[in-house]
Amino acid sequence: MATEAARTRRTVTRRRFLPLSATALAGLSAAACSGEAALPTPGATVPTVPSATAVATTPAQPTAAPAGATAPRTGIQPTIVTQQSPLATPRAFREAPQLADRVEAGQLPPVEARLPKNPIAITPVERVGKYGGQWRAALLGGADTLWLSRTIGYENLVRWDPEWTKVIPNVAESFTFSADAKEYTFRLREGLRWSDGQPFTADDILFWYEAIQLNKELTPSRGVNPPTVEKIDGYTVRFRFEQPNGLFLPTLAGLDAVLSAATASPKHYLQQFHQKYNPQGVEQLARENGAEGWVKLFQLKGASVPGTPYQALWQNKDLPRLHGWSLTQPYGSGTRVVAERNPFYFKVDTEGNQLPYLDRVTYEVFQDAQTLVLRAANGEIDMQDRSLNADSNKAVFTENQQKGQYRFFESIPAVMNTNVIALNLTHKDPVKRQIFGNKDFRIGLSHAINRQEIIDIGYVSQGEPWQSA
Repeated sequence: MATEAARTRRTVTRRRFLPLSATALAGLSAAACSGEAALPTPGATVPTVPSATAVATTPAQPTAAPAGATAPRTGIQPTIVTQQSPLATPRAFREAPQLADRVEAGQLPPVEARLPKNPIAITPVERVGKYGGQWRAALLGGADTLWLSRTIGYENLVRWDPEWTKVIPNVAESFTFSADAKEYTFRLREGLRWSDGQPFTADDILFWYEAIQLNKELTPSRGVNPPTVEKIDGYTVRFRFEQPNGLFLPTLAGLDAVLSAATASPKHYLQQFHQKYNPQGVEQLARENGAEGWVKLFQLKGASVPGTPYQALWQNKDLPRLHGWSLTQPYGSGTRVVAERNPFYFKVDTEGNQLPYLDRVTYEVFQDAQTLVLRAANGEIDMQDRSLNADSNKAVFTENQQKGQYRFFESIPAVMNTNVIALNLTHKDPVKRQIFGNKDFRIGLSHAINRQEIIDIGYVSQGEPWQSA
């Protein structure tokens, strides 16, 4: 749901969000998405393209404009994908009034010193926004961290564009990949800073690789075909695979827990909790924090605890981050999660206003889904998809639309098909195995299914008949 800036109306979705659309929407209301650059065929020259516009919904009041994404791109052998900021020269940056007050009081460096040399510039969908306001959202239960990741926690080396059609630079300002898909090189944004003001460099990614990925106590298994990571210089890292990995960029652009940690593991903060970097003091820190040894301590401070829903990213407010908002009230500390504007965020709009526009994002934690539905129908949630978009809730939201002052918007499903019938071609029953293995039978079964009737009865007429093949 999203408060409409011009008419103070709110939004509830009718269809299922694509997994990253909530992230795009969070960026739209304040932080926006990175500049756009296509994922080309390995070895191909990447042509320059015009600007593209992000998925649009209305942001939380009084924010005036969600933001889209643009970026020309060029490429040579090996393929290079880069992002360029469409900023006027000379650059003139501005900031939120609250941050300007802190600069004047000597509590923060000037905005020019807080931004990287090449910040991402976001083209607004409607118009340049105004600073202020908050986004009121919701979480269901004590383990709803995925909604946090989708909305305010998506800052990987690369990311999907808002239409989810291209992998584009993000924390990395450019990347190169080899024609055999075994080597990927990323150039980081010089001057990029963590939320506590410390520099983000290649050393942070190397720390994630050496201290976490290669440590058997923290990472017992790295799976199949894991990469090796090397530091080329202070702002360049290279990932190498023994076998081709053509899906590495799409995976890196997703919410993969392992790869997302590459840009969420600040060395300057986490090394104190690691035995290799603090052999003399780490056990004392473990005792002070009630942890059983340094491994549990490290998990509590900067990773996750296996077998539990605990994630330090959302439950340790002291963990520096690259997100548009930083935690001030972490998950599990009460009935709300609160995140406030990160003064070192690395994105601006086309007029040089540092993002995000919104002062804060607040999530009320509900223990009961029906209570959340009633609160949303009463207009107390600004924008929400997760835990609300069930067809069973459609009647309630339709009836209360005028009273709650919200509107519906459609979103793109994450998958091509909601349901697919897959027959067991190796069934133990030899008769069924023969029938299921018959292609003509499977074609006939497909023709016999009345997809439109299923859509009308089971999905409140929301859908389109489709064939998975």
